Amino acid sequence: MVFRAWLLIALFSIAQNAQVEPKEPKPYDVDEAYKVYSVVLSEQPTSHTLLISETTVPFNNCINREFDKSIKPAVDHYILTNKASWLLSRKFSLASEYKLLSAKEIDDLVGKPDPKGYIRRFPGGISITSLSAVGFNSDQTIAVVEESSVCGFLCGRGGLHILEKREGKWREMEGNASCFWMS
Repeated sequence: MVFRAWLLIALFSIAQNAQVEPKEPKPYDVDEAYKVYSVVLSEQPTSHTLLISETTVPFNNCINREFDKSIKPAVDHYILTNKASWLLSRKFSLASEYKLLSAKEIDDLVGKPDPKGYIRRFPGGISITSLSAVGFNSDQTIAVVEESSVCGFLCGRGGLHILEKREGKWREMEGNASCFWMS
């Protein structure tokens, strides 16, 4: 009887700790994903340093619709991969400068005076881009990723990108309506 009581207390304690401790995102080390990100990010107009959230975001804006059967495996992988947040690395191949921002740095930028001098450091404007993890089909020739850029109150854009790898290069897939938004 004492053993059962001790066991129940131990299990309750473990359950409480599991709920309280947030999981730290694991590093996102999918090389092909960074090639996809680089294509998507290079399409963004920018005259300043690109600020990117260092943690992926599991968007659900456009993913719950019907897709062509050739895209469905990448969508399924997207949904599975985005059940967790991932920590991005400096593996993007971009023509412009970029900086990965922590959640704290983003919090310092959003809705507060400029305590860290970001406006002086980024005079071309501040826009923060968030990315989802990338979903791939089994042979990594189709990719699905969502991105969002916020530049202020009622200022932003984003959407779902469907890309295909042709002749070794990732390109937006033609003939498949992606989903985009802007404000």
